[in-house]
Amino acid sequence: MSELEPKEPRKKIPKQNVVNMTIIGLVGQVGCLTLVILFLFVFLGLWLDTHFGTRPWITIGMLVASIPIALVAMFFVTRKATDKFKKEFEIRQEERLKKEDAIGRDP
Repeated sequence: MSELEPKEPRKKIPKQNVVNMTIIGLVGQVGCLTLVILFLFVFLGLWLDTHFGTRPWITIGMLVASIPIALVAMFFVTRKATDKFKKEFEIRQEERLKKEDAIGRDP
């Protein structure tokens, strides 16, 4: 046995772990996106308040305006990830069905 060959065969990752990791990644991405939008609007509101001398009214308005924008962004990111996950699932289902159909047939 050479040094480059693995000593133990690689273990397959269970499908449920893949699903869980996908969900965790999606939640993390949505959470970070929400924070980025929130901070962007707050800092923009603070800058506008300083520029126009209206502190804290524009900041409060920007903060309130960031809520629906963050919700819409979360919806689109989640929908895009769900569509991608669904397509991958359908492809795997089709491959599994093809393998099952081939059982018992002569090659």
